[in-house]
Amino acid sequence: MTVESSEHERPPRGRRILRDVGTAAGLAVAAVIAFNPGNVLSRLPGSEEKVAKAAKSAAHDRASATVAHPFAGSPAEQYADGSAGIVVPQATAISTLTKEQVAEALETTKKFLVAANLDPAVIRGERPETAIGLVEPHQKNTLADMSASLASPDQKHNPLQFFSRFDPNEVRLAGGTVKTHGRMTFEAGSKKGSVLIHSDFTFVYPVTKATKAPKTPKSANASAKPPKPSAEVARTVVRRVIDTEVFDPDHYTVAPGTVDLHSVQMNVGNTRCGVYDGYLHPHFRSEHRSAADKPSGEAIDPYDQSRQLPDSRQCNRTTRT
Repeated sequence: MTVESSEHERPPRGRRILRDVGTAAGLAVAAVIAFNPGNVLSRLPGSEEKVAKAAKSAAHDRASATVAHPFAGSPAEQYADGSAGIVVPQATAISTLTKEQVAEALETTKKFLVAANLDPAVIRGERPETAIGLVEPHQKNTLADMSASLASPDQKHNPLQFFSRFDPNEVRLAGGTVKTHGRMTFEAGSKKGSVLIHSDFTFVYPVTKATKAPKTPKSANASAKPPKPSAEVARTVVRRVIDTEVFDPDHYTVAPGTVDLHSVQMNVGNTRCGVYDGYLHPHFRSEHRSAADKPSGEAIDPYDQSRQLPDSRQCNRTTRT
């Protein structure tokens, strides 16, 4: 993963700036225990009072969720809908980058977050072409890892480290809305002529079980009613902490309208342990949990964005979704 210097800076020929993506994916499975995290959520930008009030309503649990009200009983009730929750800060000039260039870098980062986590096609398991197209082409190792993980996912090549995807044969979005909450900041990058953008966002996905039409003999009545859709709602909470870097095109050979993925971290509340097929697999309360799927370790509140993400792969308990 590299960004090449251009002759505008007159560096030694062939000089490169290495950019590696470090991933720490802590997967957590929900234990469905009501928990009050205090005011940690109110520290984030947005509707602080409303979010804090929702966080204190611990009497409500996941059983409150319905298809009509899929976020009932969770702080996500007060989160913004989809991309509206990704608020871009006001840009200022940094290093050799103008205010307008920094603003464009911030917007491109938002586009990547939206394409990777909120695109309905990506959520239902389709290839995230738009998100991939927003990654700096010089990051060949990262792009190769993305392609390999999408083609043949396994424990080492997991597309979930970049994209939020569900198996369409297993679940579908309940209500069609994803709730989003978090913050974006920026500072001078590691090299002259670059800006480093830090994003910390939580995405809440309400899902129901996909309805499969029963197999019927040819002699069966063609007008038979289709099966009723599932009314049970589960929520999967994905927190992503991503650093992107954008370089001044007057000093570096870069593709306009793309970002360099500097680092990627994630934590998931409510997905099955030990499954590496490239999809998130929510657990429903009505389902039996196998011994292999039981989480261990400390309990984590997936809505607590004040907590530093774990630096190793583990399957922790989740206090709520």
